[in-house]
Amino acid sequence: MKKDTVYNIIIGFFIIAITILVVVKFFLKGDKTSFVIEDLNDVEISDFSGKKFNLISLLNKNEETYFLMLEVDNCGSCISKGLSELKSLQKVGKTCIPIVIHDRVNEISGWASNYDFSSFFCISKKTYYEYFKFTYLPVIFSIKNKTVKIIRYITF
Repeated sequence: MKKDTVYNIIIGFFIIAITILVVVKFFLKGDKTSFVIEDLNDVEISDFSGKKFNLISLLNKNEETYFLMLEVDNCGSCISKGLSELKSLQKVGKTCIPIVIHDRVNEISGWASNYDFSSFFCISKKTYYEYFKFTYLPVIFSIKNKTVKIIRYITF
């Protein structure tokens, strides 16, 4: 009887260890702190008038360009906080661009008027999911040399 109990305990610990390894390996991968966009020339965004741009054309060639990536249904306080951080970066001479993930530019121009920022851009959901790998939104990040560096997820 004691032998069976010992074997059951060993098997139980073995199953727990395997479960922990599987969870850590497949479910707790963690965020990448940076990733490269190979086809940065293909990332297309548009301004609120509908004019299309390649994202690469808006990048500062000599320094990092900072972005706030968001969706219209993100926390309003988080959006305001992110825009405030972009304004602070602009004051010290950084290039800053807020990008709204939405498929219809004409639907969000009125929404943007609620926020005090000079200009917003829009990226389609398809393009966002194809090129960006953020876990949460909104997020402030920078791009330099085709490398996206996650700066900070905006939360309250």
